[in-house]
Formats: sequence, structure tokens, C-alpha cells
Amino acid sequence: MTRLLAFLLLLLSVAARAEEITFDTNYCGITLPDNETWQRGNAQKIEGGDTIFNATQIETKEAFAICVLPNIPANDLRNEGVTAVVLRTLGVWGFQSGPPKWVDMKGIPCLQFVAKKSEPEPLLCVARASMREKTLYLELMMARGDQSLMENPRFFRVMDTFRFVDPESEVAPLASNPLFSLYRKGAYACVALVTALGLMFAGVLFFTRRAYR
Repeated sequence: MTRLLAFLLLLLSVAARAEEITFDTNYCGITLPDNETWQRGNAQKIEGGDTIFNATQIETKEAFAICVLPNIPANDLRNEGVTAVVLRTLGVWGFQSGPPKWVDMKGIPCLQFVAKKSEPEPLLCVARASMREKTLYLELMMARGDQSLMENPRFFRVMDTFRFVDPESEVAPLASNPLFSLYRKGAYACVALVTALGLMFAGVLFFTRRAYR
């Protein structure tokens, strides 16, 4: 009984960990924070590429998206044509941005854009553009509010996990399996069941010993 409980508690800890997502065909990945619920939207076509990921945090109403635009003529973020593509894509989302600045995202050089949308409510979007083999990757973090949101590191908690991956060398994480959600629910159900059985066993043992006294 003790070993079974320990095993199921281990399953519970694995199910509750941060969710790693790998986009094998686009050679990139992100990690969603643990203990948070993100409602995913459908992938969407945009001019020149695709929105491969689009999700909203249920409690805070923050949104995060990844746009991938292949076949960029200039494989250089400093090229004005690349900046024009980013501004055009932000415009599709209804945002207007000021001049970008260079940032380092854990070893990935990026152009960071701060964009705004004033209607119907003030909405802030921080977008980071990075390139790999003439493919432009644009990560967008959006939330209600102004630029003061950028002072809180938590605002970047998903964006900072963006990474490039090599499908040939990286094993797909468990969370990328379509059956992972079923596994997680099953782990919770097993823990609840064994906890109930443990309580019942303890109760039977207690009353049995009491009866023989």
C-alpha cells in the first residue's frame, strides 16, 4: 500500500509540472507555467505565414501567440524589409508599434517591439522577432494595461521560454503527446482513488483492533 501511494504521488507530481510544447515542423518550442490554465485557439493563416500557437490565460486574460513567416529574402534582423514584415504582422493583430530595440532572449538575438491598441480598452503587446534560416519567428505577449506591465518579470514568463529545437536531436516531451491530457486526468483519478482506499483501510484496521480489545 505504501509503495502504491508513493508511485501515484509521483505520477501526480509529473502531471502537475510545467507543460513543454514542441512544434517539430517549425523547429521551436515553449513552456507553459505549471498551475496555470491556458485556453488554446486554433492555428490561423496570416499574410506570409501562420500563427502556429495562440492561447489565453484564463485567470489573467493574458494572451500569447507565435507567428512563423518563412521564405524571408533577407536573413538579417537588421534589414529594413524584415522590420516591415514585423510591423505588417502586428498590424494584422490591430497593433501599432514604435521603433524596435535589440534584446537577448537567453542566447537568441531578437528585435523587441512595444505595440499598443487603444480600442476598446488599452492593450499592450510586446513582440520579439528572431530569425533562423530565412524564417521569421514572431512571439507576441498581450495583456490589458500600459507599459508598466513590462516592469513585472512575470509578464514575460512564457515568452522567455521560447527556444529553437532540432527535431533530430531532441526527444519530444511527454506533454507534446495528444494523450497527455488523458494521462494527467488519469493520474489525478488514481491518486484520489488510492487515497480513499487508504482511508478506508485505516478505518477498518482501527475499528478491528478496537473490537478485539
